[in-house]
Amino acid sequence: INIDDAVYVAIFTSDKTRVDQILQLIGNDNVECTDYLEDNFFAWMFWKYDRNNRQINSDIGLPAMNAFSGTIQRDDLQDMIIGRSPNITDLSVLKMHIARQFPLRSVGMELTERG
Repeated sequence: INIDDAVYVAIFTSDKTRVDQILQLIGNDNVECTDYLEDNFFAWMFWKYDRNNRQINSDIGLPAMNAFSGTIQRDDLQDMIIGRSPNITDLSVLKMHIARQFPLRSVGMELTERG
């Protein structure tokens, strides 16, 4: 997002190594702050999408979610579950995954900003 000649970037990932790589590309001198989110961030986004008519709040829309990946056990990549669909909220496997509080590692989504 470009505001008053400053660029703001939001990176959503469960892999801290990827954040470090992106920070190197941007240049650490240009980074004002870095905040890390809780493990349940993607589950929170899913419920906002499903329950709030595809809106995060009055300014930010979430018109599409189309992919996800998660693990049954916290960091065991052998227990990976992956789904792709034009509307992943219709996939009962995703709802079960979130209800059981298994971690989502990634979610494919589109965000829009009002104006």
